[in-house]
Amino acid sequence: MASVKRDLETIRTVATRFRAAIEATDFGGHDFNLTNFPKDCCHHAAALLRLYLFDQGLGLFDKAEGRRPDGREHVWVRQNDIVIDITADQFDEGQAKVIVTRHSPWHAAWQLAESRPTDEAMLNRSRDFYAKQYPVYPLILTNLQFRRKPPGRRRGQGRRKTRCGLKLVVS
Repeated sequence: MASVKRDLETIRTVATRFRAAIEATDFGGHDFNLTNFPKDCCHHAAALLRLYLFDQGLGLFDKAEGRRPDGREHVWVRQNDIVIDITADQFDEGQAKVIVTRHSPWHAAWQLAESRPTDEAMLNRSRDFYAKQYPVYPLILTNLQFRRKPPGRRRGQGRRKTRCGLKLVVS
């Protein structure tokens, strides 16, 4: 049970950092869907979050898309029974900015319209799309602060490559 709690805390920490990075990103006046984050951008935010969680070594996460009878749609991320959502607060229904939980009554109230499994090939296509055609992933990554240092390196020393090939300063 302690391992499950630790896993949820790790995912929560990574998801919280990623959301903060999106909020801090200046999209330079481009007409990117994330400009009004978290409103009306759950599709892109969920795709980018899946990519980032994978790049952080946390495994593959699936896309979950829900609908309500009033026509509203929402997309979040899940891994088995874990729900991860960084845009639920767009609905002004009292949801936290970052949700990471094994059971979410709020998400259970959405009719699951689609649950799309993720594989590495799909993530590589997403990485290409979000780096070249809709270049927001590299912009967001520039706002991430890595607090964990790689083994054998002292704080602030050197650089490391992420899976997307960008070099980031390790602090």
